[in-house]
Amino acid sequence: MGLFLRRIAVFVLTIGAILYLLLLLQPHIVRALPSDYSRHRVIVDVLNDVDSPLQVAIFGDSRTIFGLDAKTVSQHWPGHPLSYNLASVGQSTLEGMHFFSQLPSGTEVIIQCLSYDAFQKRPVVMNSKALNMRMNGYEIDSTSKAILTPVNPIFNDPILKVAYDSRSFFRNSLHNYIRTILDNETFGTNFHSLFFPHIYTRLRHPKYRAQLKNPANQCKQERVPVDGQLAEVLVRVNESLRQKNIHYVPILMPVNPDFCKIDSLDHQRYLAEIEQKIAPVTVIDLSQVLDSEDFYDKVHPNKIGAEKLSIIIAEQASQLLLQ
Repeated sequence: MGLFLRRIAVFVLTIGAILYLLLLLQPHIVRALPSDYSRHRVIVDVLNDVDSPLQVAIFGDSRTIFGLDAKTVSQHWPGHPLSYNLASVGQSTLEGMHFFSQLPSGTEVIIQCLSYDAFQKRPVVMNSKALNMRMNGYEIDSTSKAILTPVNPIFNDPILKVAYDSRSFFRNSLHNYIRTILDNETFGTNFHSLFFPHIYTRLRHPKYRAQLKNPANQCKQERVPVDGQLAEVLVRVNESLRQKNIHYVPILMPVNPDFCKIDSLDHQRYLAEIEQKIAPVTVIDLSQVLDSEDFYDKVHPNKIGAEKLSIIIAEQASQLLLQ
């Protein structure tokens, strides 16, 4: 009986040790696998590079991934500062802000590209995003904890718990791999570029016309008020950055006029409410600077649109900072 119990104990300890080792290795495995959120590791690498000569940091969601060429921004910005595209898939306003306080010390400007309805959304970081940020090496600092309230509790969890809760990322990686085989789109291999991670090889999605005919793809213009909590966070972030002599420039990204018809009067009211709630921060409105032929699909600019948008952002943002 004693021998049997000892064998059971050895078996349990062995299994426990293996599971513990797998949890320790999981962050390294996650970083090596393809994932929709894999650009988090690109951002964290920049944060960890204390000697980086970065001067202009550009944040945003997939609109920015495909719509901003950081090299073009640098070329059309006076003095040609080094610019990085630090956008990631589905990056919310609050998610992007989590990286601001840890940027290299030479950073002078932060451009945050926002979807047209971003100011109507509550400031949150989804659990899946927080988990992936942690698994790719991000650790929240005291500045972000003080400013970016409410903080997702995952940012304070022990790393082993984070690793355990990240088990589903393997399914996500498998989905991404299968997508490259079955999808009718063709993709480039530069998704982790610091400058222009635009991976679409065509100027237009192969099913663009079919998407256009689907009424469900047309945006709904609803008079939703600007979220007061987000406005407060944005003002706090701007004040914190000003104390470090960093300029913060939020930008409303273009909408595709084929899918979203903006009412002029509602648009002016929306902008006025934004300006009132986030003063003294100035938002650059670029929501209507691109034509439908400048878009790859419903929301993402194609490479022609990205070139136009990058030049416009460089010119307008640099001019704003001179005022």
